[in-house]
Amino acid sequence: MTEIVILRPEDAPRMAHLHAAAFPPGEAWSENSLSELMAQPSVIGLGVEGNLALEAVLIAQKVPPEAEILTLATAPTARRKGVATDLFNGCMSILKPYGITELRLEVAADNRPAREFYAQVGFREDGRREAYYHRRNGTRVDAILMSRAISGHGPSERA
Repeated sequence: MTEIVILRPEDAPRMAHLHAAAFPPGEAWSENSLSELMAQPSVIGLGVEGNLALEAVLIAQKVPPEAEILTLATAPTARRKGVATDLFNGCMSILKPYGITELRLEVAADNRPAREFYAQVGFREDGRREAYYHRRNGTRVDAILMSRAISGHGPSERA
């Protein structure tokens, strides 16, 4: 299994660099926004280190009994190698002691690889926010709402 590390506000420059590599121009989060986000007590940031750089980052906000995955970014060179799956599994293990029974997220409808990944790790589609994301070219894209129970907690277990 990949080694998972806890990220802190001072990791924001590295996180922003990874985010810029993982997302299209204009969609990556800034160093300042990541630093401010990571300073919030309800936010947990996890990363996968590799070759002296972050290979993946997952940021979640916990509001028991739920947590929301705010972002999951994987370096292009680390994709399709199980890094995101390891990071996701590490996140679930870390969240369980906080009484988290369900994970939620939203993903752009046109982000097929992410939607396929989330379905593969047990998320189901719950709804849609029409024209939620604004693209740099002026188009708008729906957000797909997804959720997943955390095994061992809650009445609707799905592992």
